[in-house]
Amino acid sequence: MNSNPLSQYFRQPALHLKLPSNGKFWEPGSLELPVTGEVPVYPMTAKDEIGLRTPDALLNGSATVEVIQSCIPSIINAWKMPVCDLDAVLVAIRNASYGDELEFTSVCPSCRESNEYTISTHDIQNSADKINWEDPIVVGELRVYLKPQTYLEYNKNSIENFEEQRLIQLAANSELPEEEKVKQFYEIFKKLTDQTVKALASNIARIETSAGDIVNEPVFINEFIENAERNMFNSIREKVASIRETIQSKPLHITCNECNHEYNTPFQLEQSNFFG
Repeated sequence: MNSNPLSQYFRQPALHLKLPSNGKFWEPGSLELPVTGEVPVYPMTAKDEIGLRTPDALLNGSATVEVIQSCIPSIINAWKMPVCDLDAVLVAIRNASYGDELEFTSVCPSCRESNEYTISTHDIQNSADKINWEDPIVVGELRVYLKPQTYLEYNKNSIENFEEQRLIQLAANSELPEEEKVKQFYEIFKKLTDQTVKALASNIARIETSAGDIVNEPVFINEFIENAERNMFNSIREKVASIRETIQSKPLHITCNECNHEYNTPFQLEQSNFFG
């Protein structure tokens, strides 16, 4: 087959990204990390942009996965990407596609005025690369080692939580008898509790016992979390919550254009409005 004479006009890498995970926690075959330790990032195509404007694909995460794999070919399976890499990857793709500047709207807590701001994507930072995942949580005679969730686990948990919250609203606003409402709420909160347990278990890489046993089978870890004593469960949950807070993008410090009030505002990357 003859080579395409237009191939020299195909998109080229716009930048290179060092993943916060440094390639750790990726399942074998899901990432081809160059020897430089940095992955090339290409601008989005028109097809990528169209995918990001499809509501169903955005909701179930498939659009995000396809765009990541299109713009960073080194990522073979983005579903298996540790979530500590997610924000860095999305920021890099946006930077490669649209440039460094990003516009966003914020409401001043002092004067309630809505203002438009422009920031550099370099100002969107997290500390995911500073987390030492080899530091265990010592709980009694156990040493619990954590890991980041995969994007697949994270997305599934988000969808399930969204659906349960929607059902809570529907039940609260329904005209069902009070006894039936209570029954529905019980079932919903039972599911939410199960989701909390599964989400926490998915953050555990392995558990070492004082007897020298190393447990890394997901089914055993999930069973342990379900049956753990309350203080043990809370110790692990608090550590996981602290790590998740570290992974999230840091708040932005801005000054109101109307009253000059300075304040911090949280910044979350939403695929629905982060691109385009």
